[in-house]
Amino acid sequence: MGTYRDLLVNPRAFFDGMFSEEKPDLKIPVAIVVVIALVSGVTAMTVSSVTAQLMPAELEGMGTIMGAVGFIAAFIGAFLMWVIWAGLFHGISALRSGKGSFNNTLAVTGYGMVPQIISGIIGGVFSWWYFSGVTVPVVTDPLQIQAVVTDMMATPELMMVSVIGIIFLLWSANIWIFGLMEARRISVKDAAISVLIPVIGYIIFSLWQYVGF
Repeated sequence: MGTYRDLLVNPRAFFDGMFSEEKPDLKIPVAIVVVIALVSGVTAMTVSSVTAQLMPAELEGMGTIMGAVGFIAAFIGAFLMWVIWAGLFHGISALRSGKGSFNNTLAVTGYGMVPQIISGIIGGVFSWWYFSGVTVPVVTDPLQIQAVVTDMMATPELMMVSVIGIIFLLWSANIWIFGLMEARRISVKDAAISVLIPVIGYIIFSLWQYVGF
């Protein structure tokens, strides 16, 4: 097993020999996901605080509740994404004759999410900078709130956050490929297929949300 620097720049060396046993230590992958969950939660609170400003005056007190709900949802969502990514990688790699345990796949997926910490911090700072200077329109009809939020999220500034997220997701994908190769005892080609199918699907879906194709 290589150094933590290798995890980012030479994942093949990092994962080499990690899965000689069937029960890898998940403490560090869990810690990585916790950090991502906290960063995501804070960013969600920022967006929720702006959404709360769109609400009619009589619902102004909902801002704190919306912020808390946003934080909790994003925090839980980070763990769900960890399990979902791992489940997809494990399932597809099973079709490619993968042999390692699901714990192996969970470990690889967690380690591979380290770039998401970086992109989450960049995206959070960028979002805070944007929303701190944005002029929030007055909305009298609660049904219009979603439309206003959608328009705001489609601005070039916030679309850039998504582009940054995609770039770092591809970095994660590179880590996942070499990790899955070791964890599931498959070739680099089979590992790439197992990782890139769901990752490319996620990227296409993310782009479709913004540009509508």
